[in-house]
Amino acid sequence: MLNRPYLTIVYSLLAVGAFVSQPAGGFYDRTTFAAGSWWQAWTGHWSHYSLSHLGWNLVVFIPSAAWFERNHPLRARLLLISLPPVASVSAYFLEPQMTTYGGLSGLAMGMLVGLALTELRTGSKSSWFWGSIVGLVVLKIGLELLGDGRSVFSEYDRETIKVSWSVHVVSLGMGLTSGWIRSGNQDR
Repeated sequence: MLNRPYLTIVYSLLAVGAFVSQPAGGFYDRTTFAAGSWWQAWTGHWSHYSLSHLGWNLVVFIPSAAWFERNHPLRARLLLISLPPVASVSAYFLEPQMTTYGGLSGLAMGMLVGLALTELRTGSKSSWFWGSIVGLVVLKIGLELLGDGRSVFSEYDRETIKVSWSVHVVSLGMGLTSGWIRSGNQDR
């Protein structure tokens, strides 16, 4: 019963609900965050700028997070709970020019990389696949960093929306850390 992907389901439903209702206070907003709206450290990750943005994030997030949470519930849930505030605070300090942030992409990347590294570390027979996943995530982040700040996959309604490199890099780092940490009972 504990191995069901409860947080994955909750986060996915929150992202869909936030998109449908589009609350103005849901996105991470640098000014209101600094003034004390700390909940945006989580809600910013559930808010999305377009249907394409939401769709691409859910396509990666749901299967990777559900798989990770089902097979390694403790490490997956710790990552799901800790990554949003750490990534948001990192964005605040590392990207002072970024006024707003929204999207599950950081969580999706963190969960995907955490899952991939955990599978590699536990001796998965598909090590070539999991190694390729980590390589593709690094390539995606590199393309976004070297490009003009636009997303590799998602399309936005406004030209001014750019990818948050800090959220993606921090999420990659936290996913790698989560997947690398050894646990005697494999989190079960």
